[in-house]
Amino acid sequence: MLNRPFFALRGWWLAGVLVSGTLLASEQAVAQAAESVEAQQAQAALQEQIDAADEQTREQLEELRRLERETRQLEAENASLAGRLAEEAARQQRLATALDTLEETRAALPVIEQNMSAQLGQWIERDLPFLRDERLARVERQPDEQGQNTIERINGLLEAWRVELDYGQEMDSWRGV
Repeated sequence: MLNRPFFALRGWWLAGVLVSGTLLASEQAVAQAAESVEAQQAQAALQEQIDAADEQTREQLEELRRLERETRQLEAENASLAGRLAEEAARQQRLATALDTLEETRAALPVIEQNMSAQLGQWIERDLPFLRDERLARVERQPDEQGQNTIERINGLLEAWRVELDYGQEMDSWRGV
């Protein structure tokens, strides 16, 4: 009988060992499951970081392409503006030169006016004698108008020249000797 309680204890002990082994195995399984969950969570967090980095890279690549397009457009616009800028610089240079010679031009205008009047008078004198008095009166009244400034007198002389040149392009008749 002594053997029986021993076996009974041994049985309980064996049952305890088995139960504790099972508990230990289930604790290990739970620990492994917890580690597996933690690993999955870490992997999910890492995947989110990768996805975020990928999205950021795509956005930056798109931004780079947009900026490159804008750069090409701006370079083309700059090239077209460079030509206009050179033309504008040349125009400003011509204006500056004209301003520099303005006093000389103003001083030369009365002489130019006298020459124009004299040449037109000579032209009329040598031309066919039609409407001679009217034509000479048109030339001679220009210098007499002292109330006008030089530009207005020159414009009047130019108009007289135009009228004289138009006589060569038109056909007209008149009565006279």
